Amino acid sequence: MLPTTTLTTGRSWKRSASFFAARPPSSTTPPRTLPSGGCQASGVFGLASYADNFRNHPVGRFIFYFINHLDRRLFEVVVIYPRQTKKDALTKEIVGRADHYVAIGGPLQQQFADIAALELDVLFYPNSQESDKTYFLAYGRLAPVQFAFWGIAETTGIDTIDYYYSSILIEPEEAVAYYSEHLVLASCLPCPIAFYVAPSERKSRSDFGLPEKGRIYLCSQSLFKIHPEFDAVLREICRLDPEGHLVFIEAKIKAQTERLRERWSRSAPELNERVIWLPRKRSDLFFELLNHADVLLDPIHFGSGTTFYEAMLHGVPIITWPGRFMRARIVAGGYRQMGLSDEAPIATSLDAYAATAVAWAKDKERCQAFRLRAKEANKLLLGAEAARQFETFLLAALEAAARGERLPSGWRVPTDAAPTGLTLEAR
Repeated sequence: MLPTTTLTTGRSWKRSASFFAARPPSSTTPPRTLPSGGCQASGVFGLASYADNFRNHPVGRFIFYFINHLDRRLFEVVVIYPRQTKKDALTKEIVGRADHYVAIGGPLQQQFADIAALELDVLFYPNSQESDKTYFLAYGRLAPVQFAFWGIAETTGIDTIDYYYSSILIEPEEAVAYYSEHLVLASCLPCPIAFYVAPSERKSRSDFGLPEKGRIYLCSQSLFKIHPEFDAVLREICRLDPEGHLVFIEAKIKAQTERLRERWSRSAPELNERVIWLPRKRSDLFFELLNHADVLLDPIHFGSGTTFYEAMLHGVPIITWPGRFMRARIVAGGYRQMGLSDEAPIATSLDAYAATAVAWAKDKERCQAFRLRAKEANKLLLGAEAARQFETFLLAALEAAARGERLPSGWRVPTDAAPTGLTLEAR
C-alpha cells in the first residue's frame, strides 16, 4: 500500500496512486503535424505550456515574454491551464495572445487524456512541482519533446522530462551531474520576463512605514529562500551598520513569517529587533519600494530570479554571492550578460557578503553610478535573443526526437544558427 504523504498544498499523494498504476509507457512517436482542426496548422509545430500560474506571477511573466516573441511561422502556441486556476489581467493577455488555450479539469486520467488528444510536438512544464496535478502529469509521455526550466530551480527528477533548459551564464562547470534531464545551455539568461505593471503614483518612505533616516537593505524574496546560514550574514550587516534597516516582505501565508521569526528568536534575536516587516503590496507599489532601497540582498543558496529583472529596470544594486547551484547564481549571471561583472556588487566569498553590502549601501556616489549603468544595460536582458535561442533549441530537440534520440546533456545552443523570428508584435 502506498503510504500517505502530504504535499505542501495539503493534498495527499495517495489519491494519485491509481494514476501511476495506469501510467502509459513512454511514447516513441516522432514529432508530427496535427490534422486540420487540431491545435496547429499544417507545417507548424505545436508548442504547449502547462501550469497553474498563468497570471501576474513569475511563470506568467516568463510565458508572456515567449508568447510575444516566438516565431509563429514555426510554432503554434497552446496554453493549457487548470479550470480552477486563479486569473487576473495578465491571464487574459496570455489567453488572448496564445493561438489556442485549453482549460482542463477532472481526475488526473481525464486530464492526461485531454492533453494527449492535442497531439502536441512539444510540452513545456514551467513549474511542474508547483502543484500535485502538474507534478503527476509530468510523469506521462504527452509529447515527443518535454522539458522544464527555472520555474522550479532544480531538476525535476522525472524520467519523462527530456530536458532542463538553462544557461551557461548561471550553471557551474559540473552542472550536468545535477540534473536527471539532459541539460541544455543557452548563452543568455533563458527566461526573460515581460513587465506587466500598472503605473503608480510616487510614494515616500513614510508611505511604506519606513524610517526617514538610515540605509535600507531590502530583501524582498520569498521567505522559504532565507537559509539559516544567511542569518549570520544579516547579523553582521546589523553590526557593521547600526543605523541601517533590514526590510523584509511578509509571506502570503502568515505561518511562514511566524516560523522565520521564531527561528530568529532562537538563533539571532537581534534580527527580530532590527528587521522591518512590510505587508505584501501590489506590483506597482513594489516598484515604488525599490526606489527607496539603497541595496537589495540576494539570499545565499537560493537567490533572486524575477526580482533581478525588476531591480535592473530601476538600477538598484543587488548584493550577491554565487553559490554552488544554479538557483544561487542567477544574479551574477545576469550581471555578466549586462557586461557589469567587474563593477557589480558580487561578494568574493560568503564571509565578505555583509561587508560588501554595507560598503555599497554607504557609498551613495557608487550606487548612483551603478544605477545609471544598469538602467542603460538593462536592454541587454529584455531583447528577443532569448526567444531566438529558445527556438533553436526546440527545433534541434524536435529533430533529435524524430531520430529517436535526445540532444546530449550539456548541449549548448549555437547562437549563430538561431533563426530570425516573426514575433507576434511584428505581425
